[in-house]
Amino acid sequence: MPRLVITSSSVHYNCPFLPTSLESDGSEAKFRERHEPSIFDALNQNKQSRMNDRYNVSKLLEVMLVRSLSRAMDAGPHAAEPVILNTVHPGLCESELDKDVKGLAGYVLTFAKALVARTTEEGGRTLVHSAAAGTESHGKYMSECRVREPSAFVRSREGAEAEARVHRELMVILESIQPGITKNI
Repeated sequence: MPRLVITSSSVHYNCPFLPTSLESDGSEAKFRERHEPSIFDALNQNKQSRMNDRYNVSKLLEVMLVRSLSRAMDAGPHAAEPVILNTVHPGLCESELDKDVKGLAGYVLTFAKALVARTTEEGGRTLVHSAAAGTESHGKYMSECRVREPSAFVRSREGAEAEARVHRELMVILESIQPGITKNI
């Protein structure tokens, strides 16, 4: 059976479930874009961007889209030709991918990697495990070579609503780029 593994991250847990744009202590909420008329348009606004939150939000969107796309695939015209789709958190790995991160962020990352980073070979095992996983992994978030629950936000009512919106908006974007493409899901 064919498989498609999307690399995500546990940082999607950093986008908490918040009904308003502020925490109770007045600090800024994460993934505020879900309150805007268009999530992708809001994410595309450079003047409003909070780049320190972008990576977390991008990983949240991946988890949401794997969930929604897997359901669409199961109900779609190609359901008789299944593809296992899952997302995996390989862990923080020691590599050169972050060699250009400078300043305070670079120091923090270096310190974090010294404490908890895996080798690239160890991180690669999680990718291989996800690629070899069976139908029990379809539409699921995986970490530590196991299916794991995604964040509380993803599992919440508001998360489900945001997930449905992200899916609908992405389908519109894809159709504008390649008309008819969504019929293949």
